[in-house]
Amino acid sequence: MAPSTVLILGGASGCVANIIIDRLMSDKKKYTCVVAGRSAPWARDGREVAFIKYDIFEKGSTEKLIATVERDFGKCSAIVNCISTGGKVSYDTTKIAYLNYCSANTLVHLATELKATLVHMSSLKVGNPEDFDHESLEGMPPWAGARSPYAWSKLACELKLTTSTLKDYSFVRIGLMDSEHAKKFYTRVRAVCNFKVKVTEEDDLQEAIETAIKAKGRHIVSVDAHPEDNYTFYRRMSGRSCLFVCPVGAFNWFFGNMLPTKMIDYVDPTHNFEYKMPL
Repeated sequence: MAPSTVLILGGASGCVANIIIDRLMSDKKKYTCVVAGRSAPWARDGREVAFIKYDIFEKGSTEKLIATVERDFGKCSAIVNCISTGGKVSYDTTKIAYLNYCSANTLVHLATELKATLVHMSSLKVGNPEDFDHESLEGMPPWAGARSPYAWSKLACELKLTTSTLKDYSFVRIGLMDSEHAKKFYTRVRAVCNFKVKVTEEDDLQEAIETAIKAKGRHIVSVDAHPEDNYTFYRRMSGRSCLFVCPVGAFNWFFGNMLPTKMIDYVDPTHNFEYKMPL
């Protein structure tokens, strides 16, 4: 049997993308791993990972991606949309909105044209969209200020995909990743709020992904996670003991009042699906 081609949208810089690449590249007889993104992944055990340059912001890039996959790799069985915060523009919440919400249209187009199962990487922060609760987005204690751009956009993307024509997709919800691939991100952290977070182990994500890329129908998969003190987690992952612990109230006030843009201004999954990107 020919290996199953899996298209990973994420590039080399992403923690989740690399965790998935590690798993799929470990069995070359089962999977042909193709990565599409801004930067190429490194080789695994001396084997290069197939890479296609792709930028969703570039006009015509998606059609070129489809044509390249069909020409060079044949039948694509699954597309994995990895977590994205926009790379160099990650602090522009309108760009996060575009990537995690408006890109749902692109994901549907890709999956339809390639006749592939879509696996959308989401977050445990989104809670249950069938019984939406604002407090479920951030855990305890609830935030009083602006909602997390990441959580809002992930939930909005989930809800938008449920209204699409796709028959085969999975939402894979994870917490903070406990992985060597993630440590470079946590070293950027200088201050934390000391509430509980949900932490997902690398092996648990890999098992969930392998199940999701073979699944048919519509599924929501919440990957096993354990609660951990936020300060303890970041200190362990960053390797620094001198993190500044920020009171939750001060954190809420800053993000609720001082940031120039807020995700809730552009995408509110509790109201409608109209995209409100500034002209």
